[in-house]
Amino acid sequence: MMRARKTILFISMILFLGFVQTAMAEPTYEELAAYWAPVISHDIDAENVRAEYITKFNYDGDWCGCNNWNNLDNDNLDLPAYVYYWVVETKTHYFIGYALFHPRDWSSKGAGEHENDMEGILLVIKKSDHNEYGQFVAMVTIAHTDFWSYTDKDTPYPWYDLVAPSQNVRNGKEDIDGDVDFVIDDFGFHPVIYVQSEGHGILGKKGGHGILTYKVTDYAPIFDENKVTDWSGVNWNGIINPPVSGNPSETYDTSGWDDGIIYHYEGVADDPTQYGNPKDWQVVGYDLLPINNLWKRRFDYEEPSQCNCSDKTTFDHYGTFDGDDGDDDAANAPWGWDDHDDGPVYPPDFFIDPAYLVDYYFDGLGEFNRTYVGSSFTDKNEFVIETFQPYENHTERWNGWGWRWEVEIENSREVDVYFDRLNIDNNGLLRLKGENGNVILSISSGNQNNYRGGKIHVPENHVIVEMDNLDDGNWGFSIRVKGNSTPYFVRAEDFEIEEGHEVDIKAYVKAEDPEGDNLTYKLEFIRNPNQNQNQQICYIDGTRIQCWDNCEGSLRVVVTDEDGNSIETEVGFTVYNVPPTCSVEFNPCECSGFDCSGWVCIPNHTITITIDDPGIYDDPWTVRINDRNSDEFGISGRWYQTSSRRLVIDVSFEQGEHDIQVSVSDKDGDSNWCSHQFYVEADELNTTCTRPPDRFAEAYCAELIHEAIKEWERAHIGKSVDLDFLGPAKDLFGVEELLERVVLYIKMRDGSTLKYRVELKNGYLKDIEEISEEELKSYNPSLRVYTDDITVVDILQSDNPSICLKYAFERGDIRIEGTDLGSNIKLGIGKFFGRIGAKFIESPYDVKPGEAKKITFRGENVILKRNPLGYIVVERGSGVPLVIDERGVVIGYTTEGIQKLIEADPAGLSPNAGILGGVGR
Repeated sequence: MMRARKTILFISMILFLGFVQTAMAEPTYEELAAYWAPVISHDIDAENVRAEYITKFNYDGDWCGCNNWNNLDNDNLDLPAYVYYWVVETKTHYFIGYALFHPRDWSSKGAGEHENDMEGILLVIKKSDHNEYGQFVAMVTIAHTDFWSYTDKDTPYPWYDLVAPSQNVRNGKEDIDGDVDFVIDDFGFHPVIYVQSEGHGILGKKGGHGILTYKVTDYAPIFDENKVTDWSGVNWNGIINPPVSGNPSETYDTSGWDDGIIYHYEGVADDPTQYGNPKDWQVVGYDLLPINNLWKRRFDYEEPSQCNCSDKTTFDHYGTFDGDDGDDDAANAPWGWDDHDDGPVYPPDFFIDPAYLVDYYFDGLGEFNRTYVGSSFTDKNEFVIETFQPYENHTERWNGWGWRWEVEIENSREVDVYFDRLNIDNNGLLRLKGENGNVILSISSGNQNNYRGGKIHVPENHVIVEMDNLDDGNWGFSIRVKGNSTPYFVRAEDFEIEEGHEVDIKAYVKAEDPEGDNLTYKLEFIRNPNQNQNQQICYIDGTRIQCWDNCEGSLRVVVTDEDGNSIETEVGFTVYNVPPTCSVEFNPCECSGFDCSGWVCIPNHTITITIDDPGIYDDPWTVRINDRNSDEFGISGRWYQTSSRRLVIDVSFEQGEHDIQVSVSDKDGDSNWCSHQFYVEADELNTTCTRPPDRFAEAYCAELIHEAIKEWERAHIGKSVDLDFLGPAKDLFGVEELLERVVLYIKMRDGSTLKYRVELKNGYLKDIEEISEEELKSYNPSLRVYTDDITVVDILQSDNPSICLKYAFERGDIRIEGTDLGSNIKLGIGKFFGRIGAKFIESPYDVKPGEAKKITFRGENVILKRNPLGYIVVERGSGVPLVIDERGVVIGYTTEGIQKLIEADPAGLSPNAGILGGVGR
């Protein structure tokens, strides 16, 4: 089975060369543990092979210690290979621990068995400039109730530098028991350990030591033979036979090696039960598990049991697992490991105070600092000092400074000391000191209740904890030293903002935290530029501030770390005005009409002036215009005040070249100018409405026009339509009688003519009906109006029927006979029919509040929305949103951001708020 294996990122050649000359990044605790993870030669008794496989404590899916023995007989439960690890760090060394768990410690003779079994090793690694993962110094293993010590004296070149400090280590209070073998591979440099079958004691020497209790009957012989076994370049996919050292494509013949298995760190937890329960020295990959979850449960014996098989869950008491098969409660976690005859070294020294244990066991360690700076099983920038057992020989330990711990949280300037648990019996005295030895606090049995469960703050990052005057008894404590420095500012500067621009306050105000905590910034106004303003001109969004007008103000900046420590400062800011810019263009025609199907040109010409000003608040701009080439129609010297960002001006230009110069000034007096040069052709002087040829290629049938007219009639006849809709006839013409009897003649492309009579009475619509030739003879109309089908359709589908009708009159598309009418009456008739036409077909641009309507606008698929202020916004796929009226005429533009502000809080805003442009006519 092919599976990806984790690989620690390091160059194998580093190991062969022995050192690297360049600076190296400090590895994580997990990377350290993987680099030095042991290769495990594990003896196996084939009669009970499942009991010989390592796994994790909760392999059966729960944290109960009382059922691990029995659940091992369930062949349906997997036994993935895991090794627990932890790291404790001092200023000079790493102490890397590994723990192997078996659900059952058993004996073929039936003696000394117990449920749960955890034994392990401690590696002493010196920090080094030669290798980022350090250099091997010593190893301590645990086999039952004894610790065994190992160093290395004979590792050859080119690996010598990786073990060089070990060459000088000598016996201390304990004897050195042997020499360590190693394996090099693509994951790191690994000591070899030898594990017994049945009882699972761990030794660092093949065959173990002397008597049967510490003897490893079967072992893989390759490691001692090679001294450094080279497994570089091996493909670790699945369970394989052991590769030949230096030849990754070949494997050893293990037929004469008796029973056993080799566990090798590969970052994947192989399950040997899925491979037929191998026992012929196959190599099984294991993964590392941080011991943190077990450590966090260390006091669960004080809580109600989660298990049916016992009144305890994982632990029976501090450092000892709960178990009821064989000897009860006979297995210990690493903080409960103890050598029965090594003097004043007690639990949990192996786990929490390894520097003391190593200093006691060995001499010749060289530079060796016992000040702790961190561990893998506590939080970042935290260390725990903990012990809970009643011990003898207290005086011996004290005289050797054993009951003394030093902790320094390197990334902090100050620390909090938490007294999570305190139990000081009899004459015991706990002292908390600073780095220089000054006593900060003394706690005795008499005053311990004042501090139990509390904390004190120490204004330095180095503390010493000492215990003195100890008597035999049940005493102990758990003390956490945690970095808790207040953040500090490294920059706090006043700053400037350009009007309309956004700045991030962290460009001008920056804080740092000694522990590397994430920092949050909060801004609030002190001198608020929004005060005494009709509109809000400055906005705060997280750490960003944006202002839309020139002003001055100041901010309070509050910075908070993960522990809740806060600092604050005040900074001022100034917003500078940015002069407006402009552009001007000559507009001979502008698109109009339904689906932009018709073209309407304002008489003669227009010019469009577009103003760009980063200020959102549209105080009037002053616009001055000059035509430097020709000024026959008096454009030069004109000036306007406008709050619209788009100013359209009707002008008349003579044929020829024109050079328009525009000056735009804002309310602060800052100005800019723009210009546009263009040439007016002769045929642009009398522009008329034109129609795209493909739109009107065919004539409209009479049925279409008739149905459109009758549809409007059905909607309005009989409802006494008020002239508020049509406009009073007297206001349109001044001659109300002209509208009482009107005949409308519509000439079709097929040569036929449609005839309608339109009657009003006293300014109210009375009837619209098709009329025959016979009826016409006796009808005696007051007005005859002639047009054609194309003109009618153009009017009905126009965005602005009255304007289109006006030009229809001017170009002769609508004729009036029988009465000598002035141009003002013609214009009024145009408006009248335009208003009727506008009702025949609903405007495509009308949209209800809250409705979203998809249409085609100027050849582009868009969405229409009516915002809370009542005007219509065109949302386009590209470009800024436009603002139009119900006829489709563009009256300005806006932005998505402004519309979101309006939707959030429209109260008190003017009807035109947020329109950044407009048509000035």
